[in-house]
Amino acid sequence: MKLFLERGKSHPQKIIKMTVVMSKLKQLGDHYNIPHNYVTRTVSCAIFALYFYKIGGPILKQGLGEIQKKARAAQDKITGCDNNADTSDAIVEVIGTAQDPNTKKPKPENYVNFGPRDNGPVDWIVDTLVSALLTFQKVTGIEVSFIIQLIKIIRIMVPGVRTIEVALLILHTMSLVSRTFLSIYVAKLEGQVVKHIVRRDVVNFGYLLSKWLLIAVPATFINSLIRFLESQLALAFRSRLVRYAYDLYFKNNTYYSVSNMDGRLENADHCLTDDIIIFTQHCAHLYSSVTKPFLDLCVISFTLLRMASSMGAYGVPGPLLAAVVMISTHAILRLVSPRFGSLVAEEARRKGFLRFVHSRVITNAEEIAFYGGHKIELTVLQKSYKALAKQMNSIYNQRLWYIMLEQFLMKYVWSATGMVMIAVPVMTGAIRIKSEDDVCDNVGEDISERTQYMTTAKNILIAGADAAERLMSSYKEVSP
Repeated sequence: MKLFLERGKSHPQKIIKMTVVMSKLKQLGDHYNIPHNYVTRTVSCAIFALYFYKIGGPILKQGLGEIQKKARAAQDKITGCDNNADTSDAIVEVIGTAQDPNTKKPKPENYVNFGPRDNGPVDWIVDTLVSALLTFQKVTGIEVSFIIQLIKIIRIMVPGVRTIEVALLILHTMSLVSRTFLSIYVAKLEGQVVKHIVRRDVVNFGYLLSKWLLIAVPATFINSLIRFLESQLALAFRSRLVRYAYDLYFKNNTYYSVSNMDGRLENADHCLTDDIIIFTQHCAHLYSSVTKPFLDLCVISFTLLRMASSMGAYGVPGPLLAAVVMISTHAILRLVSPRFGSLVAEEARRKGFLRFVHSRVITNAEEIAFYGGHKIELTVLQKSYKALAKQMNSIYNQRLWYIMLEQFLMKYVWSATGMVMIAVPVMTGAIRIKSEDDVCDNVGEDISERTQYMTTAKNILIAGADAAERLMSSYKEVSP
């Protein structure tokens, strides 16, 4: 206290200014009917926050940087990238420079002139689409080579209308549509079961429960049928691509040129096996992950509108709110999303190179043993694996925060939106009373109907959220 008084004597103007500020704060609180202690606490918190930002911010940043360094060092220990300091330059020589942000990447070639041709109507449609896409690229400058390649690959996988692939697509579509309407029916049936539970109606409860168990038989069969047809469709696509690729591979001694005269494709066996399998599985899964969720969203929106209208409430704000939230979520995730497509493609390339190095050791085992080249081959294997591990760690690190944001938006924000959509018709719907003598009966009837609505709407909204999530996941899979 003595020290404070001595400093006050040396700085009287500062004390006067502080007194003026405190009186101004008190007048401000009195003017807006805010207690004086609230004003002082708010000002103190603001001063403390500013002090922490100026003083503690750099300290916190430095601490987070140290933690990040330790985490990266731990990842390097896990993957074996902490030793042999020559990995940065050697990996660039062996694997490539795709991960160096300061290195200018060469312009990729556009491989768009491929695929079978029979000068039929399908070729005319494909040529028209390709011409339209190329015109769009010239006008806007947006790269469309990926879309053109996808169209031509689909032309290989589905060569005509009268093919087994088209038949499988039709059956698959019919099963997906049937599953959508069955989901809506099961949700309504479950709501009716809960309604009769609230009413304590044992007879109707037993009848509806038996009906619910019986409808589960075709529902489970259709679920299994969807997976079966998806597998058959992927196998059919794979057979078409394998047949086309094998014809090209053995045409004009291409198999010899690839392995001995042209070094651009180092892992042809990986491209002809694993890459084709993964691509066809993604194509078959992508069809069901786009068509069914889109149909689900349309049918679910219409069903919720009818249910809200039957409750005596205006139901348009619910679907509109859901649409706004989903579009906003998609925009935010697209804005902050890393380029997972390019990262996964680079990971697949490094996996293929590691497999190529292994196959090269097996093929040339006799020469390696004779000339004592095992140390060099071991070094190449270790460097290729470390490059793969480094790429996988890069993907894991970027997924950490992205998945956190994605789960927050698609789990909690969407759940809150669903609660609002369910609550609005229940809270705004009027209780329907026919006469004053039946007040209690009608109130109980209204409660059971609201319970039925909430149960049905909850199940339908869960199915709708799953459909929207699959649509966004499908977009993320095809995005480069």
